[in-house]
Amino acid sequence: MVATIIIGHGSFGSSILDSAEMIIGKQQNIKAINFLKDDSLNDIDQRIQQALSQLDTDNGVIILTDLMGGTPFNRSMVKAAENSSIRVIAGVNMPLVIELLNQRTSCIALDTLVQDIIQSSREMIVFGNKLI
Repeated sequence: MVATIIIGHGSFGSSILDSAEMIIGKQQNIKAINFLKDDSLNDIDQRIQQALSQLDTDNGVIILTDLMGGTPFNRSMVKAAENSSIRVIAGVNMPLVIELLNQRTSCIALDTLVQDIIQSSREMIVFGNKLI
């Protein structure tokens, strides 16, 4: 199972994980990290490192972040530069989280999994009025 970390500004990480678990049930090998307004870069770096040390990372790690270029994304990219088994995705939405949690036990390659869940989440963004 691919290890997963969800991290974002405010309570984004824990909130989106709570919502996903409401839909598909309690998950294993996953951590949510919240980046609060008074947190330092050192705080977020320590939380990422702590999460990595608590997860089974043998099959790789996918870090989901809320916003490309934001602090959670940037600090996650530092970790990815240090560890070739970490993949970072920015711009996370609920369909992507659910798709990842449903597929991360499959035996497909980590990069294929990343591409599959990104594509699937893009397809779930729709202009509802066009469906009327």
